[in-house]
Amino acid sequence: MNIKFFLVSVFVLVTLLYWILPKTKFAQKFRVNIELFYSMNIIGIIFGGVGIVVSFMWPELVMERHYFELILLPILFVYIYTAMLRKSGGGKDIFDEKQNLNMMQAAAATWPMSIFVVFLLYAMYEEGILSGLVFFPLFLFFSFTFYSVSTLYFFKKN
Repeated sequence: MNIKFFLVSVFVLVTLLYWILPKTKFAQKFRVNIELFYSMNIIGIIFGGVGIVVSFMWPELVMERHYFELILLPILFVYIYTAMLRKSGGGKDIFDEKQNLNMMQAAAATWPMSIFVVFLLYAMYEEGILSGLVFFPLFLFFSFTFYSVSTLYFFKKN
C-alpha cells in the first residue's frame, strides 16, 4: 500500500470522526482524567523519542518514504482526540487547573529549549552531520518529546 494514500485516508477518517463523533452521546462519556493525561504525554515521549532515533539513523527514509508522518500519527491522534473532547464538551476547558498550569509551565520550558535545539541542529547541518531535509522532523520530535517530559515533570513536581 502506498504510504501517501494511507496517510490521506487516515487524515480523512480522523477529520470525519472529529466532526461526527462529538455530536454523539458516546463522546460525551469521555473526559480527561489523570490516566488519560499520563497516557497522552507518554505517547508524546515514546513517539517523539522514536522519531529522534529514526531520524538520526535513517534520515533519507524519514523524508523520502514519509516515515516522519507515520511516526507523528499517534501524536496527531492524541491532539485530535483532545480537540474532539473539547468540542463535545461545548468548548469548555477539559483539563483541570493543575493540568493547565503544568502544560503552561511545560510550554514555557519547551520554547527556550526549542531555540537551543534549532541552534544545535543547525550546527550539525553545517558540519555535514545532518541533511537539510531531516531538520524539520527532528525539531518537531525534539519539541514533542521535551514538552511531554516537561508536562509530566511539572505534574509530578506540583
